[in-house]
Amino acid sequence: DWSSDVCSSDLNVSSITDSDQFLFIQVFVDGEQAAQYTINLNASTLSFGVVNGAFYAFLIILFLTCLFMEDKKVLVRVDWSVPLKEGKVTNDYQIKKSLPTLEYLSSQGAKVIIATHMENDNDTVEVLRPYVPEGMELLENLRNNPGEKNNDTDFAKYLAGKADVFVNEAFAVSHREHASIVGVPKFLPSFAGLSFIQEVEALSKAFNPEHPFLLIIGGSKFETKAPFIKKFLNIADEIFIAGAIAKPAFDAGLGKNSKITFPLGDITALDADEEVIRQLAEKIDGAKFIVWNGTLGKYEEGYTSGTISLTKILAESGKEVILGGGDTLAILKHLEVEL
Repeated sequence: DWSSDVCSSDLNVSSITDSDQFLFIQVFVDGEQAAQYTINLNASTLSFGVVNGAFYAFLIILFLTCLFMEDKKVLVRVDWSVPLKEGKVTNDYQIKKSLPTLEYLSSQGAKVIIATHMENDNDTVEVLRPYVPEGMELLENLRNNPGEKNNDTDFAKYLAGKADVFVNEAFAVSHREHASIVGVPKFLPSFAGLSFIQEVEALSKAFNPEHPFLLIIGGSKFETKAPFIKKFLNIADEIFIAGAIAKPAFDAGLGKNSKITFPLGDITALDADEEVIRQLAEKIDGAKFIVWNGTLGKYEEGYTSGTISLTKILAESGKEVILGGGDTLAILKHLEVEL
């Protein structure tokens, strides 16, 4: 049994495992049953992975029910590490994605406290203040405090002490063992934000995909993409590694794996040329399901041609595509393309 006294109503969730196959969950509000779900455990893992729709519905109901609370303080961890140029935000996509959760909480009378890190650890959050909804508080750049990256318990307690409830709306950085991600939930009732749930639900399709399944990985930080590649080695039929991570990935020996392909020609090129785009087009044509994360060139230095070309090919392919990565999403917004 689990219950919480921070909710405006008496919320109780009881779960009974009837067998090794099913988990039966009941949700009670003020003593009356509000919902019930039966989860097939053989089709779900209650960790980062495949979770069926019933469990997501349960999470959403739990989230919405518990947060009908006037004047409760809610700490929301967002990822507003948006790109800046000359002190101005050049792409506000990440900010806008978190607004439905922030605005919903506020509409229910919660006092919302926003916490984020910045693209550069020493950046100030002043540039973000115009995006903060009225009546909400924005904390200083989390990474200004070394306790954030070190997952310092005292810093996590400090953050938790500001609120009654914690909501994680920073899906893109939730793989990191930082104080605001894994430390705070040890001290507060914690929930996933609405966008976070949607992100996981979409990505979960990749753990039980249609085949052939093509994974396209780009970007600039190999150390953050390596676990992602490893995770999908036994799931994807083919993995195409491009962008600035191609050379370190090749040097790490990934080229020895028959599933992994690198761009034709110079893998250290600043952008994907026409030959590489044709190479990718052939692979896309033979795939039924595609996951793409990370740009094909040094996007931040203006090498966007390859990424734009790939975006158009995927948009016109008619295939099921899951896309991630801030710079990649910025290209979509610029082209007004939906995948």
